[in-house]
Amino acid sequence: MPATALDERARLDVLGRYDIDTKRLVSEEFHAFDANRTAFPNVTFVTDSYNALSGAFGLKANVVNQLLIDVNLLFKLDENGLRDKVTPLVGLEYTF
Repeated sequence: MPATALDERARLDVLGRYDIDTKRLVSEEFHAFDANRTAFPNVTFVTDSYNALSGAFGLKANVVNQLLIDVNLLFKLDENGLRDKVTPLVGLEYTF
């Protein structure tokens, strides 16, 4: 392959994960025992199972004969679980 040629490959994946009996944080209201029954925000733990669905996009490009550049994005497709909206990854591979 000539040194100036650009060889690239792209990939799109959908990833699913099912977590069984996992502790989760839930927002709820605590009602005080005063005359007005004042409500206060509270956070508690519950045990729950859920499915987390993510998508991944990757691009690998051979910019010169022995240098490969990887660019990947992992993104969430639902609101289950605690994770980033988008997680980027950039990598370089060199063969000698």
